[in-house]
Amino acid sequence: DNNLAIGYNTMFLNLEGQFNTALGSNSMGSLTKGSNNVALGAGSFIGSFEQNNPADRNIAIGTFSLRNNNGQDDLIAIGDSAMYSN
Repeated sequence: DNNLAIGYNTMFLNLEGQFNTALGSNSMGSLTKGSNNVALGAGSFIGSFEQNNPADRNIAIGTFSLRNNNGQDDLIAIGDSAMYSN
């Protein structure tokens, strides 16, 4: 609910996340529960392997930025591949 997704497979697996904005092919593609996140750029924030810990309040700007977030909150990644794996 209250999500904005623009691009191929953007927010593809979103099940419970709210108030997210994703722009770019595959951005936030694996985010299932996280809320209040922003992802701008192809492949940004694609793999949030959150299990029981949703990723909330993150900003990813740039291709593949914050790509493999493991459920951490309150991160800011700016630039190509910034914080690719954290």
